[in-house]
Amino acid sequence: MMHVSSYKTSNRRGGSPRYGTKSDDYDYTKVTEYKLSEEELRQYQNGEKGGSKLVKFEKKEYLALKDEGKTDGVIQKLWGIDHNKMQKLKKEWGLIGAFSRPPSKNKELTKEEKVNKETPVEAPNNESVIELNELKNQNENLEKENLRLMKILSGEAEKFVDLEEKLEKKDKLLSNLNDQIQELELKCNALTERNDLLFGRVKQLREDLQVQEKQLQQSRIEVESDYEVACHERDALITTLKVISRTAL
Repeated sequence: MMHVSSYKTSNRRGGSPRYGTKSDDYDYTKVTEYKLSEEELRQYQNGEKGGSKLVKFEKKEYLALKDEGKTDGVIQKLWGIDHNKMQKLKKEWGLIGAFSRPPSKNKELTKEEKVNKETPVEAPNNESVIELNELKNQNENLEKENLRLMKILSGEAEKFVDLEEKLEKKDKLLSNLNDQIQELELKCNALTERNDLLFGRVKQLREDLQVQEKQLQQSRIEVESDYEVACHERDALITTLKVISRTAL
């Protein structure tokens, strides 16, 4: 069997053929279902019975961390998730492209900002005004360019999330196909084992038939030989009776 995808075949499917040990009348279509109780489900969700603890990320917690000035990278490390998971959550919350936002009004000023705020500002001269206006224009242009790039980045992020969802669906489909292949392999092994058993029975019947044919042939030869002896004895008896009849006359 040749696989065209990048799926890596497990070690279990390598090596020499293995045949099942189930009986010929085993029902492979039977499915056993098991439902977890509420207590077992709670234990699995809390990580008490294996697996990892179920963590639910909230939009309000994300916004609170952003108000504190934390970047997405910092939040990802705090929550233990990667960039793709973060983008997926932001898409669910409708926050794609919503940042960067202006800093919170409640944010404390740094030492430099406090010094600059307390220092009296000298009256600007014409050159300073011109330079300040140029800087403002440059800043506005940079902000426009930043908004344009953010829109492009937002669109690309949405495309990336959509591609990721499609990839997850294909992975699930591939996993289902692999499960079906394994199930078919089990059935094939069972049929092979049954076929080998039937072949052995047929072979034994042929051998028994050959032995019986030989015995029948030998019996026929013996019967024919006995028949010839009986015929000779009959002819001899007839000849003797004829002689006795002639003598009597």
